[in-house]
Order: sequence, then structure tokens, then C-alpha cells
Amino acid sequence: MEVVATVEKFVRASVMVKPDGTETTVEQGIYSIQRIDNGACYIGSSVSIRSRWKNHKMALDAGTHHSKPLQRAWNKYGSGLFKFIVLKKVLDSKQLRRIEKSYIESMKPLYNSELVQNSLMAHSDETKRAMSRALYRRWERRRKQGKMTLTKAHKEAISKSHIGIKPSEKTREKMSKKKQGKATWNKGLKGAQVAWNKGKEWSLEVKKKLSESHRGYVMPEEQKRKIGRSLRKYHMDI
Repeated sequence: MEVVATVEKFVRASVMVKPDGTETTVEQGIYSIQRIDNGACYIGSSVSIRSRWKNHKMALDAGTHHSKPLQRAWNKYGSGLFKFIVLKKVLDSKQLRRIEKSYIESMKPLYNSELVQNSLMAHSDETKRAMSRALYRRWERRRKQGKMTLTKAHKEAISKSHIGIKPSEKTREKMSKKKQGKATWNKGLKGAQVAWNKGKEWSLEVKKKLSESHRGYVMPEEQKRKIGRSLRKYHMDI
């Protein structure tokens, strides 16, 4: 098996030269989760090798990985018998799936489940919807059975992985449209909630710091208009 680098070396040396001669940082490529003793492996692709490895490891440690063969081997032999390696750097993200498919077809990895291999094939919209509904029913059933409960460590790891991530304008617009027409979670609960700082006495030092942090701040006009619209709507609903 050809190996470009371990994930740590790959991330440190992830600078590639484009055809036009300019340099770019590339963390995308084809990777493998490989057993050290016999070479059995799982092959995948990602636009962010580092993030994908973290996600794989969290799922395997939590026992929720989508590849059951890999999960069983991880549980039986332990994480110490596996290594994460990068097989190929890929400059064009559009070629990732094609190259991944070629690696899977040639190497026939033991731990790539049928679901993963089939996902590389082109499906019709109707097939995709059917697969989505089936997957949703499966996860819903597991949730009702109590099998979807995450450990405290897993929750903390997920929380840390989202720190600093800012959704794009397109994503924000989608989120906004999805919430339009839906009642807020706290509608009708006026007076039932108590602010965390109600009755709290601030020291003079804290008050001074708060005052200095707000000094010279000018609220943007757009924010003023949003607050105005919210207040008008609030008083109309009373």
C-alpha cells in the first residue's frame, strides 16, 4: 500500500503547487484506517483529512461508527492496533469520489461496508429519498431504544469540534427560512423563566470593567432596525 504520510505529517506538509504555479494549502485526499498486524483497512476521502480522522475516532470510541466490520475490529483489538494514513493528496475536490472509488475497487478494503461502497455509485433522486427515509427510521428506532445516548466525553468532544465554526451566509439564509412560521421554543413561557443573573450583585471592579468594555460602542443601524422590529412584534403579540 502506497503511503503519502501519516495524518500529522500530511497536515504539516499540506502545501501543493497549482498548474498556474501558485501555492495552496490542501488537506484533502484519500486516507486509510489500517490494521497494523495484517493490513486490513478502511478507505475514505475527505476535503479535510484532519477533521475526518477526528470524526472517525470519536465514532469508533463511542461505538457508533457506520462501518460495522471496522467497529467490531476496533472493539475487539483496541485503537492501538490501528493507524490512520494518507494514501494520496488530491488538489481538485471534484475528483475525490472518483479516485476513492478506484482505490476501493483495486484494494478491496475489508472494512468498507456495502453501504459506503454503494454510496460511490450514482443514485436516482427517488432512491436517495428512500435511502434517507430508511436511515432516518433506523436512527429514530435506536433513539427510542436509548442506544443513541452520548457519553459526557463524547458530547464535550463534539462541542469542542464546533468552536470557531461560522456558518456561511447561504447556510444562515437556509436556517432562517426553515424557522420562518414556527413558534419559538419559549413562546407562552413569559414569566416562567428566571435570568441567570437575576439578583446578582456585581463588585465595583466588575462594574468598571463592564463599563469600559462598552465605552465608545456604536450600535450598527441594521442591528437597531432588527431590535426595533422585534420590539414592535413583541408588543403587538401582547
